[in-house]
Amino acid sequence: MVLGDAVCAFNPVYGQGMTVAALAAEALGACLEAQRTRPGPVGREGLARRFQQRLARVNEPAWLLATGEDFRFRETEGGRPGWSARLLHRYLDHVLLAAAEDPRVHRVFIEVLQLLAPPRALMRPSVALAVLRRAARQWLPLARHPAEPTVARSPARGAG
Repeated sequence: MVLGDAVCAFNPVYGQGMTVAALAAEALGACLEAQRTRPGPVGREGLARRFQQRLARVNEPAWLLATGEDFRFRETEGGRPGWSARLLHRYLDHVLLAAAEDPRVHRVFIEVLQLLAPPRALMRPSVALAVLRRAARQWLPLARHPAEPTVARSPARGAG
């Protein structure tokens, strides 16, 4: 069985390696515990396959977070992200701004970064609503500005 950086090496900038290694060790422990309850030699078949499938699920959130951020930079090698990834980047930009203002968004964002919650937690209705509300405050004033600036007029002074 393969484990740790031999399976998936993460960009150290994101600080995910040790957390993913610990989660992988937990997954291995769970697979071995489940294996103990399987009767006889036939029950032990497929342990490596079951573990590798479980390990892929453990690695996926950190991998998606890291590669998703890496692809913001032109220098990153590999296939370029499509429109959906670019849209997600824009949403995450607004998540960061909302997290600076809203403690609930901040908590979920930190939980996702620390791999305590899956990335989809950033799409929870309560988080998405807070993010959209914050983004709307940013966009709406722009929509209200007239094409040409106007000067507030006051009644003429000293006229007459």
